[in-house]
Amino acid sequence: MPVNADKPHLWKPDIALSVDFYNNWFMQFAPLAYRDTRIATTQQVESASSETANLTNITSVLLRQHPEVLPILRMAAAPPIARDRLGNPILYRQLFLLSCDLPPDEVKAKYPSLWEYLQVGVREGICDRYLCKHRSS
Repeated sequence: MPVNADKPHLWKPDIALSVDFYNNWFMQFAPLAYRDTRIATTQQVESASSETANLTNITSVLLRQHPEVLPILRMAAAPPIARDRLGNPILYRQLFLLSCDLPPDEVKAKYPSLWEYLQVGVREGICDRYLCKHRSS
């Protein structure tokens, strides 16, 4: 049996402690991880810039000799997407692809807000689009 599954009176303090623990961990290690990643990325961008003569000499020969420049070239052509600390994109309208093993009647009865979200997808035809139709289970 999980530690506090039978003690709901302890859930709120446990959640608060968990959130505090994560926030403290994040504030301690995120700046270091960010700095290290920024240094590595800066070096990759400088290298790609040098290899491609500031993006003026991009040939198939160069790409075969230096395939490591491909991610930098891709990022140079597409703007970064802002994301929250959980990795979800910060967009005007977020959509999620999900699987639910519950029968529709049970979802509707137990999770009305999820049911409404799913119905928006049905009304807008999202469930008939490529990604939903061609994903693997």
